[in-house]
Amino acid sequence: MLGLIFSSSVQLVVFGMAGAILAGTAVKSLGYPTPEQDPATELTTTSYRATVARKIYFIVNLMQIVALSFIKSSCVLFYRRVFRTGVSKAIDRSLLALLAIIVLWGVAFFITFLSLCGSHVDYAWSTVANELKCASTTMADQALSISDVITDLMILIFPMPLVTIIDIYRTESY
Repeated sequence: MLGLIFSSSVQLVVFGMAGAILAGTAVKSLGYPTPEQDPATELTTTSYRATVARKIYFIVNLMQIVALSFIKSSCVLFYRRVFRTGVSKAIDRSLLALLAIIVLWGVAFFITFLSLCGSHVDYAWSTVANELKCASTTMADQALSISDVITDLMILIFPMPLVTIIDIYRTESY
C-alpha cells in the first residue's frame, strides 16, 4: 500500500513538472529565443516571458527534489520488503536509517532552495536586481548534485552483500 502511495506521489510530481514546462512553452517562455532587453533597464525591469521562465525554473527545481526523495524512498522501502525475512534486525535498522537520511536530505534541500531569497521568495523570479539580493544558487546546486550522487550510491551498494542471502530455487533444465 505504501508503495502505491509513493508511486502515485511520484507520478503526480513528475506530471506537475511536465505541466509547468508545457505551460511555459505555451506562452513562449520556454523553448523560444529570449527577448532582448534594454541594457539601461535590464536590472530593474523584466518581461512577462522571462518572469514565467524563472517561475517555472523555481517550481521545477523544488518539485525535482520532492520527486527524487520519493523515488529514493521507494527503493529503500522495496529493499525492506525484499529483505524482510532471513536477515537480521540490524539490516532493517540500517534500511530505516537510510530512509531517514533520504527524507532529511529531501526536506533540507527543499527548505534550502525555498529560502535562498529569505522571506522574499518572489525575488527568485522578479527583476534581476531583486534576484541579486538572493543567495547564490551555485553552492546549493553543487551540494544537491554531490549529495544526490552519494545517496544514489548508498542505495545501489546497500543490497549487494544481501543478494547472496536470498534463497532462490533454480530449476535445472538441461
